[in-house]
Amino acid sequence: MQWFLQSHLKRAILEIIASGVASSTTDLESFVNCTLFSCEKKCRFSFTINSLEQSHRPSAWSKKDKSDVNRETDNIDPIASCVRFLLEYEFIRLQTNAESGESLLVSTPLGNACLSASMAPRDGFLLFSELQKSRQCFVLESELHAIYLVTPYSVSYQWQNISWVDFLERWENMDPAMRRVGELIGIRDAFLVKGLRGKIGEADHGTLMTHKRFYTALALKRLVDEEPLSAVAQQFQCSRGLLQSLQQVASTFAGIVMAFCKSLNWNLLAMIITQFRERLYFGVQPDLLDLMRISSLNGQRARLLFNAGVAGLLDLANSDPLRIEQILYNCISFETEQRRNGEEEFETRRRLNQRNLYVTGRAGLTVQEAAQLLVKEARQYIQLEMGVCNPNWEESEEAGKSLIAEKVESENLFSPVQAIEQKETEVMSAPQQPRQQIPSVTSFEVSELDSDREIEKLHNSLIMNFSHVLNDDKISSQQPGGGKYDSLNVVDICADTSLYETFAGILDRTDSVSVSFAVGQFDRSKSVIGGNLLINQQVKCKQDDIVQNYPFLFDENLYLSGVAFAFPTVVAEESENVVYYLNLRKGTSVKCEQKKRLVARLLERETATVDLYDAKDQLKMVYRSGLFSLEQEVIASIRDPKVACWLLQVEEKVIPLQAMIQQYCPELTSLCQLAGRCPGSTGPGANYISTIDAKIRCTVESFLVSHLIRAQVAQFDQLDRTQELLPTFTQREMPIHGALARMELVGFPADANKLAHLIDRLKAAKGRISDRVRTLNGGRQLNFGSASEVAAALKVPRERNGRVKTCRQVLEKIDSPLASLVIAYRKIESNLMRTIEPLYRAIRDGKRIYGNSCCFTSTGRISMHEPNLQTVVKDFKVEIEPGLVEVFSCRSTFICSNPDRILLSADFCQLELCVLTHLSQDRKLLAVMHGGNDVFRGIAAKWNHLEDESLVSDELRNYTKAIVYGVIYGMGTKSMATELHVEEDTARTLMEQFHSTYPEIRRYADKVIQVTRERGYIETLTGRRRYLPAICSVDTRKRSEAERQAVCTTVQGSAADILKNAILRMMRNLRKYRQTLRLGQVELVLHMHDELIFEVPRDQARKVAKILKSSMENCAKLSLPLRVKVKMGPSWGEMQETQV
Repeated sequence: MQWFLQSHLKRAILEIIASGVASSTTDLESFVNCTLFSCEKKCRFSFTINSLEQSHRPSAWSKKDKSDVNRETDNIDPIASCVRFLLEYEFIRLQTNAESGESLLVSTPLGNACLSASMAPRDGFLLFSELQKSRQCFVLESELHAIYLVTPYSVSYQWQNISWVDFLERWENMDPAMRRVGELIGIRDAFLVKGLRGKIGEADHGTLMTHKRFYTALALKRLVDEEPLSAVAQQFQCSRGLLQSLQQVASTFAGIVMAFCKSLNWNLLAMIITQFRERLYFGVQPDLLDLMRISSLNGQRARLLFNAGVAGLLDLANSDPLRIEQILYNCISFETEQRRNGEEEFETRRRLNQRNLYVTGRAGLTVQEAAQLLVKEARQYIQLEMGVCNPNWEESEEAGKSLIAEKVESENLFSPVQAIEQKETEVMSAPQQPRQQIPSVTSFEVSELDSDREIEKLHNSLIMNFSHVLNDDKISSQQPGGGKYDSLNVVDICADTSLYETFAGILDRTDSVSVSFAVGQFDRSKSVIGGNLLINQQVKCKQDDIVQNYPFLFDENLYLSGVAFAFPTVVAEESENVVYYLNLRKGTSVKCEQKKRLVARLLERETATVDLYDAKDQLKMVYRSGLFSLEQEVIASIRDPKVACWLLQVEEKVIPLQAMIQQYCPELTSLCQLAGRCPGSTGPGANYISTIDAKIRCTVESFLVSHLIRAQVAQFDQLDRTQELLPTFTQREMPIHGALARMELVGFPADANKLAHLIDRLKAAKGRISDRVRTLNGGRQLNFGSASEVAAALKVPRERNGRVKTCRQVLEKIDSPLASLVIAYRKIESNLMRTIEPLYRAIRDGKRIYGNSCCFTSTGRISMHEPNLQTVVKDFKVEIEPGLVEVFSCRSTFICSNPDRILLSADFCQLELCVLTHLSQDRKLLAVMHGGNDVFRGIAAKWNHLEDESLVSDELRNYTKAIVYGVIYGMGTKSMATELHVEEDTARTLMEQFHSTYPEIRRYADKVIQVTRERGYIETLTGRRRYLPAICSVDTRKRSEAERQAVCTTVQGSAADILKNAILRMMRNLRKYRQTLRLGQVELVLHMHDELIFEVPRDQARKVAKILKSSMENCAKLSLPLRVKVKMGPSWGEMQETQV
């Protein structure tokens, strides 16, 4: 421990001496006494030059007893010991002032090298020794020696298990030049054989690290020789991820070694190592480094261009885009662009999209677009590198650009902005001044020689991607082709009060507008001890500036910096690309309260239509920041391109904004690049981790969404059932996202203390079960998660494939107390790990859990994640000992903190079976459902030969319910037999009995499958589609799965639509009767498949229950009545059924 502390002290002393902070003994003494080391020792250290004369040589320590060494080490002055070490190994040296006679400590080039490379003295000395040895004998016949020098020491920990057989075989077959490198650094045949036999011990750690570094260098050598990553991974028997990680780490370490060599003035060695930094990063030969300076090229495409005669960046800049297009076109396999026989249109579109080229930071490009992009970027880079403003690459292109410029100058704003233009003209003193000089307007276009950042923008940086660090004054898309969407004009409506008032009047009269909220991030980190004082001050100043000037803060370190508005163009050919920006910073000519009222008037206006990307999350940000309070309600119609895209292609996952633009508005692809790429499906405005300014991100987003939503609505018009799908989008799916946003903000009540007590009880039960199992297992501890150990303890036979199964279905067949205990233990463990403990960690302020809902599922059902309250189990029992049964109630821990409020639940009775009955029109099933009897009890009584349905227990009813739905949704005979613990023949008989009792269900399922196979998609009751191309597959497994999905979608999807209608109808009725019945705060807090849970005032629970029951029972018109069961109680687990 003493050595560990002194190692850090050595580095700290070296850094302050090498950086010039301390040079005298007084400065050094002051520094050490201000460290945590001094506080921990509770003493003040003193240091003089004379104390260095007390030498403590390591060679003498070996002759002493261990206790003497420890005792003497405690008496050593740590400052003197560290300084002696640094002097002995020449990291620092003593310098005497001739005039004053004062001795000063100054760093040597070796010390400066450690500082510049950010290395500890010990690691620096190891690197110095290795580099010094290589300078004496460097193998230039192969690149392997240089690659070994830049292979980091950490590979011995990253590459845990190397193949010694492969290593020995490679060593024996290695060419002489590479073998000479290995012999110089210490590779020995004997050690390879030792590793092959598994005889390597702790004493061989240093040699093992050398051999692992050499083995890693062999793999890196293959990568820089441009061998495919997958091929190298297969040769060296490792994962691709490991190789990619080693490649990046080695590239970084090469930069460290280069800085180290330059500090030592070993310039020749630095020149040799320099090239490997970029070569390792890209995995290319040195002849491709010139082409790799632009970000859109990877190694394979660069080699393709090089082999075709494009040897460098200058050649690429001077090339005709048609030539580059032909080169790229020849490298991809040929595919016909015509529709194949039996191929649907969306399948053709998907197949052609797969032929597109994907480059860094951009969606799939066609070959033509990729070629134009490469030439464009090469010319930009050469232009910036040479400092030439307008190089004449091609006269025809210059003429085309001038025509485009003239066209843009002649265009006018669309009609809603004309009043703004007139007001701006009044503000300006020179009416004839160009638009770019108006203070309230920012034109985003690229300045040809803007700043040094533009060069970094076009360079493949090894440290940080600068491809989207844009200048706020002049920015454009800079994509090939040009056109009316290459630039964007932003009007700052807070620049003048009259300008704001004019815009506010126009916004109040406009029916449709696209809105985006700009989110920024700031650090709330405190100053770090030993950190850079200037950096700490800058962080603190930035934090204080944001907290003081931006009032709409949320989530600790996020804030809303502005709002962007884009109006739909009336005539696209006669409009400019204009977006209006509302700056939310204090100190503008418009007060913050005015800005809040502007946003509130828009969201509360019933006639307004607001287009928002990722609407649910954006509304949550607006609520949490305080720009819009929870007492207010969003009345305006919301449209979200994500929801529209999901409706148009339900079979695919939600795609990001860039992919949507590429699919629906390809002409805006170039402009979309201004906002950068976003993680997942997050919008650019909310992407606070981006390096792009928030103002640029949100203005670009609002403009893109304005065009994207209109293109998607036009796509709805081309479908067969427009009269159903478009209202589905605007009147059901979008309002649901608003209701869910509010539900997630309100949260679900929970008691942290009760949940913690439940966790303690469950853990104690686990411990008691484990103790009893150890007793039954002969005193041996059992690993409940190991199938092999459980199978051995219970003597479970192996299957034909040699594996053993110890799942619940297998263990339930074993008549043994040990098997029951294993089931109980796993049940407790599963609930703890997957549900209860994550929910406990998610409780905020000890009172509520704020979940996240997702509507983008294949069937349309609302799911939850992070945290998932839908997975909370009902009360369950565990028999720990014979006769000792313990009951655990998880749901009882979810209780209202306010005693004046309770939970109200309304659950559809057998909703999916009602939907199936309505769709199949089975007469017997209709009779049962109309009779009001419990259909599952009736089926259970019939199957179990019971005369009276009252004899059917709840357990038997639930058992029968699972079987019925298993038959409905295509459960196979084998699965049915496993579920029922019967033979397959018995299960098959039961299934046939069910279908013979209700024959129309099978006919309906067959009809659904036939229609789906003819159309390629299936629809729910509301017209929402799901495409299932696999239903025509020749693969039996895929076809059967698609057939099952078709039937499930019609039933589950229609049930999901009914539940959404119920939520919206309840919201409307609450709004309608709130004033009449004087209702208090009624909030939806959870949805559970077919159940809705509200938090209501205790004294108004029955009023709300009547409204809720009526709303749900009348939310859909089916051929049979919908029945709803209402329950209420102080907690989720204590709710009792109530008649209203």
